[in-house]
Amino acid sequence: MIEYQMQKWYDLFGFSLLCRVSGSVFPMSVGQAAPAAVLAGVVWFYLNDVDSEGGTVSQAWFGFQFALGFLTVFRTQLAYSRYWEGATLMGRIRGQWFNATSNLFAFCSVKEEKEHQVHHFQQYLVRLVSLLHCAALQQVADMEEECFEILQVQGIEPTGLKFLDEHGEERCFILLQWIQRLIMDSQANGVLSAPAPIISRVFQEFGQGIVNIQDAEKLTTVKFPFPFAQTLSFMLVLTSVVTPIVSGILIEQLHWAVLFTFLSVFSLFSINNIAMEIELPFGDDANDLPLHELQRYLNKLLNMLLLHGTQMPPKFSCDEKDLGKKIGTTILSEDSSLYDLVDDIPNHHVANGNHDAKVNPHYHEALKNENEDLKKRLDSAVTWKRLAGEGGPSPSRI
Repeated sequence: MIEYQMQKWYDLFGFSLLCRVSGSVFPMSVGQAAPAAVLAGVVWFYLNDVDSEGGTVSQAWFGFQFALGFLTVFRTQLAYSRYWEGATLMGRIRGQWFNATSNLFAFCSVKEEKEHQVHHFQQYLVRLVSLLHCAALQQVADMEEECFEILQVQGIEPTGLKFLDEHGEERCFILLQWIQRLIMDSQANGVLSAPAPIISRVFQEFGQGIVNIQDAEKLTTVKFPFPFAQTLSFMLVLTSVVTPIVSGILIEQLHWAVLFTFLSVFSLFSINNIAMEIELPFGDDANDLPLHELQRYLNKLLNMLLLHGTQMPPKFSCDEKDLGKKIGTTILSEDSSLYDLVDDIPNHHVANGNHDAKVNPHYHEALKNENEDLKKRLDSAVTWKRLAGEGGPSPSRI
């Protein structure tokens, strides 16, 4: 997939996009429209002086062009819908399977006697999930070389890997079954401490990911209907022949005949080429989805789960004087450091050392006033409670 920046204020007409060739349909469209423009010039030179019924010919030509334009735009809209659906499904699959894996990490037992078994379970799980995602991408991809990165499989029983090799088309379902069996065994031996109703959500996440894979696979196996594509191709070829003839006969000026022919044929072929480029989103063309990046990013997330800093949240301390009070806010810029917002006394670190974070004074002033008002009301409530305990008048009697 090609990444590009939106137009800046100094590039109002998008010249930076016009000059880019990689992934563009312009070169192919120019090659398809140039012969039509040349033919228009030849027809104008030999037949422009021939008397013809210009009104009848032009009406028929415009009607044909309208029908062709409608069919071409319809195909492009359908192709974009397929492209966007493919991107949505890939995002959902990665999110569901990573969320399920993260939940399993959170469900792991914290008992010391289970520490070794927990680490073994986590290491095995991330390898299976990486394999599952890779098998899913290979199932939906339409590439010459469907090669994706996976986490190292060293440690998995060789006979099991050989079994996967023998059933290449069913890898997703086999790996899903392995993961589900691993979860049940881990719950039985106490590695997973969450109750069964909670763990059942993990099965739903993995199962929904497999359903989404089947939906994504149809974008590869079910192509644009052949009769539709054949008819549209015939009409495009026909217009590249008829348009030069009509323009060469009806338009008086040579340069206008050539120009209008080129623009008409170029526009129609460009729209059709866009549809052909994006209607199969899981290929290896420049405009297809970045499947390799999706796999690499998931591996990065899985490795992140194995870190101790990810699995265990940091400790938190709060002064008793801050209880019952609202929390202030801090403005955090994109390049700011969270570590610079706190004091680290053992390491001789003072908060806001780089002055990237700025305190909002207006909010803090309002917060101070609210805290003072809250304190007065709490003191009043404590006073009434003390008087009631000493047998004094109740608040309702005063």
